[in-house]
Amino acid sequence: MNKEYFTFSSQEAETLGIETAVVLSAAKELNTKNMVEQDIVHALQNILIFLDAEKIAKNISRLIGLKLIKPATKDADSSSQKAQVYKLKLPSNNIGAGRRKLESAWKPSIQAYEVLLDMGGVNKIFIDNKINEFKMYWLEKNQLRDNWNVLFVDFIRREWVKENVSPIIEDANHENKFPSEFVKGIAEIGGFGPFLPQKYGGSEIDFISYGLMMQELERGDSSLRVLSSIQSGLVMNLIHKYGKENQKRDYLIPLSSGNLTGSFGMTEPNHGSDPSSMLTRFEKKNEGFILNGSKLWIGHAPICDVALIWAKNKKNEYGLFLIDRETKGFQTSKIDKKWGFRSSETGELIFNDMVVSADKLLFKTQNIKEVLSCLNLGRYSVACGALGIAMDCYDTALNYSKERVQFGKKIGSYQLVQKKLVDMITEITKVQILVWRLGLLLNENSATHEQISMAKRSSVKMACEVARKSRSILGGMGVTSESVSYTHLRAHET
Repeated sequence: MNKEYFTFSSQEAETLGIETAVVLSAAKELNTKNMVEQDIVHALQNILIFLDAEKIAKNISRLIGLKLIKPATKDADSSSQKAQVYKLKLPSNNIGAGRRKLESAWKPSIQAYEVLLDMGGVNKIFIDNKINEFKMYWLEKNQLRDNWNVLFVDFIRREWVKENVSPIIEDANHENKFPSEFVKGIAEIGGFGPFLPQKYGGSEIDFISYGLMMQELERGDSSLRVLSSIQSGLVMNLIHKYGKENQKRDYLIPLSSGNLTGSFGMTEPNHGSDPSSMLTRFEKKNEGFILNGSKLWIGHAPICDVALIWAKNKKNEYGLFLIDRETKGFQTSKIDKKWGFRSSETGELIFNDMVVSADKLLFKTQNIKEVLSCLNLGRYSVACGALGIAMDCYDTALNYSKERVQFGKKIGSYQLVQKKLVDMITEITKVQILVWRLGLLLNENSATHEQISMAKRSSVKMACEVARKSRSILGGMGVTSESVSYTHLRAHET
């Protein structure tokens, strides 16, 4: 680039022809930095409506990332506002230092393979088949990046969701049907109990990595995250925490492989998830216990092979029980008519004089905080998953705004649409930082119940707001079954 600065005067800017020439000239200069001239010119011409030189400079700077340099040199008539000259500093050659373009000979690192194979459980053939697609896409983009391997890992996770979820999820939502193949699919990518030790079928990943997995699963559909987080954060986590060694061996490995499906029962018909008002009762009988009551709005209740349930005795003690499907007196039912989580199995766990052996009591306490703490990892999963919803809605709205033409212009050129998109990505970024910090605290075993609950609340609220903004940008398309914003919003508003 020969010119370091592009300069213009306010006198010149007062003439519309000159103003247009200024914009075109600036765009040409930027085009040397591998930017698309047509798009820049189109955006600037739609927004650059001011005749004041300073305002023009500021708007160009805001739109295309240039730095406004002032004060600049002045003409002989220095007392005149119109005589001022403003400069726009063009991007230096040092911008993006440390970043590099993807090379045609690039291959994923050993560490990237380890993350996907050992920690993620993704099939190697699936990974290898996607390398060329990844390279072709980014070679064409010709962009600078800090870490291509991280980008590749995220790409593989999303591709798995796209190939295994997207083709069937719309019909599943229409039919209010749970695709049973999801169970084995998530097991194949290591989505069940990945934070557990390897001897129990886990991958020993940290909670930030687990959160990213929940994020990508819910980006595909909420039913995927629900399946993984219930099985992992509520069932497997508590069996590992409170179960005996033989119980860990007998249940955790089949659950991690998808050969067993688990559910978790706390919520009741009349009292929701308020354990202090719990009506499900257990009492001592001979060498075991007898249980009566029910749990409602339970994920995977109709299809579960094993269930963890909370019950209460006359001493106001809470007991956590491990129940097998074939246990006498244990029944399940399905909730059919629901508008949210339509591709997820939801139902009721029913206990009629159900007799269980003493070893099925995993944990007993009088401290209600210990009962509520069992929900922590599940709530963290929701917080991370909601980020995936927001990202999916934002990407959909952004791409649509680049394609949809209204009144002869793409709707993304209108400031109202741009503001909505900026608001969306700003809120997403804020919650990303919040959830990342929470993941660090979980890794340190120092996260509190209150912190996790507030993170879940903040993330879900943000995701709903982003979904609404996305739906408004999509217009009529935002209320069709093909709209991810509508599907996601129905899941988390219900």
